[in-house]
Amino acid sequence: MTDLPFPKWPASSLRSFLFSPGIDAYKLAKAAASDADAVIFDLEDAVADSRKAEARALVAQETRRCGGDRAVYVRVNAVPTGLIADDLAAICMPELAGICVPKAETVDEIRFIDNELARLEAAQGMARNVVPLLLSLETARGAWLAYELALACKRVIGLSAGTAEGGDLHAEMGGTWSDDIGTVPFVRNRVALAARAAGLPCIVDGACTRLDDATVTRSSEAARAAGYTGKMAIHPKHIALVHQAFAPTEEEVSHAEAVIKAFAIAEAEGKAAINVGGRMIDYAMVVNARRVLMEAETRRLGDKPNG
Repeated sequence: MTDLPFPKWPASSLRSFLFSPGIDAYKLAKAAASDADAVIFDLEDAVADSRKAEARALVAQETRRCGGDRAVYVRVNAVPTGLIADDLAAICMPELAGICVPKAETVDEIRFIDNELARLEAAQGMARNVVPLLLSLETARGAWLAYELALACKRVIGLSAGTAEGGDLHAEMGGTWSDDIGTVPFVRNRVALAARAAGLPCIVDGACTRLDDATVTRSSEAARAAGYTGKMAIHPKHIALVHQAFAPTEEEVSHAEAVIKAFAIAEAEGKAAINVGGRMIDYAMVVNARRVLMEAETRRLGDKPNG
């Protein structure tokens, strides 16, 4: 389990991560003003190689401006590109909620980033491990080594599965890209299991590249069903759909309330296994019911965890 000294934003409460190209100042500000729980300012695929330096300056400026009021992540360039050291130097700051590491594949890569950040934090008078890492597993090797990567260093707070249709993992694997069959369900389950086994609080699904509401909703619901805590988005109109998909349903809340109430009575009578609504309930189910109610209460108190 990560032991960051003071994580700014509870990673497990972040349902939506909205991407914004790092080279467009207008879109960066628009993303920052959105209803997304977190934003990801992108220095990687959304920026041409010839404009990386310009994008770093824009992203650093916008992060300083809005990072104190909302969760701002920056997607840096992958370690093998040789660009990441300059990325980290530009955006390592107290206002940053975390770094999204694309195409994470090896433990050595993650430890390299950890060491670079430690050096930068020390140079700026920041405590070590202030800047967390969200690892994006977008290759076959990365997805296969999910557990090892999750434990690569204490900064790692979450894993993201590269489930985007047409994305890097799809290009590598080929095949039919579907939430129901083939590679996507397998990768989702493997990454989620690895994250939980490593004690990570944040499991994020890749963005849906189709813009119609029905596909986004279906993909979000599939991710939540696999145990994910949030999903990446490429368009502001997807945010409400993602939030709705990751909220407990009325049926889930009603059942959880019934479980808590009935079990309290049963336990007082010396019973630890009862029937509630045709389902067998014991201590494990009570723990899950409390989780559902806590989730529902968080959403009731405020739709934006960082608001």
